Amino acid sequence: MKDNSTLDNKINSIIMINGSPRRAKSNTQYIADSLLEGAREAGAITETVYLYETRMQFCQGEFHCFEKTPGKCMYAQKDEVQSLWEKAVTFDLILIGSGLYASFLTGRTKMFLERVLPLLDPHLEKNGDPDYIDPSPPEGLLNNILDFLGPHILPAIDPKNYNKDRGGEYHHRLRINEDGTHFKIPPIGFICNAGLPEQSQFEVIKEYARDLPKNLRNECIVEIYRGQGELFTFRSALFWPIFKRYQNHLKQAGREIVGTGKISEETQAELEKPLIDHDWYMSLANAHFDRELGDFSSPLNRIILAHEKIHGLADNTYKKVQDLKKKYFSSK
Repeated sequence: MKDNSTLDNKINSIIMINGSPRRAKSNTQYIADSLLEGAREAGAITETVYLYETRMQFCQGEFHCFEKTPGKCMYAQKDEVQSLWEKAVTFDLILIGSGLYASFLTGRTKMFLERVLPLLDPHLEKNGDPDYIDPSPPEGLLNNILDFLGPHILPAIDPKNYNKDRGGEYHHRLRINEDGTHFKIPPIGFICNAGLPEQSQFEVIKEYARDLPKNLRNECIVEIYRGQGELFTFRSALFWPIFKRYQNHLKQAGREIVGTGKISEETQAELEKPLIDHDWYMSLANAHFDRELGDFSSPLNRIILAHEKIHGLADNTYKKVQDLKKKYFSSK
């Protein structure tokens, strides 16, 4: 683990924060496991935390952590989030994992990220300033100026410049350590999967992954987005060669992160490729939902059912479907 007063590219430790309600059985963790395995092969220490096994409260926006108890959330003694953040920043990389829920992260993942405020200082500064200089005018002076010039000067101000200038956007300062150095939050990464097939489904999260580090004064050095993620749930032997190839790329990514602090362009390109053809994936997904709802009429489902009979899996499937049909489709 690292001294959070410094930040370099060497990744010796990784913590995976999994925000999926499926926890260890999630497709998100299926992806993370191979990545972390590769990281361990390269010598890194890894740890996984499941947010759905963590006591959490919503941020209430009371700003106690800014004004009344600086650096401490009002829930610091009532749940585990502050202690989890304090633990996470001792690692060299924080991975955030989530399924795609309504085009964004799961609720618990967002709850965890919102609770980062105690690590920040309430005062504002421009992004990019090497040294902060408080620009506040003498008390009352600004109000006097605005009272006098307001009606004349405000129409001439470009609204686009209200929140930025040559130094960049305005953000909260980082907290200061007891030794006077700036508190540092290590780089982050995102692992996200979706049941929908295209990589374009992740555009909102991609933008968030670029914007969040501006507020945290760190970098996002890992982005793994996996469309067709529900293939991992099927676990069919038909796809084992595909899974194995993807797992090998994930392990390579883990080794590269530890060795160079990033994923190479070649490995990233492999991770972005579709696992199977999108239309084939849609056919498989629709056949799956048909079966869950009791429809075995399609040729694909008849093939799947025959395969399950051969492997002794059909009895449970058939019973499950019959129970569903009785529950939802029986006449009253």
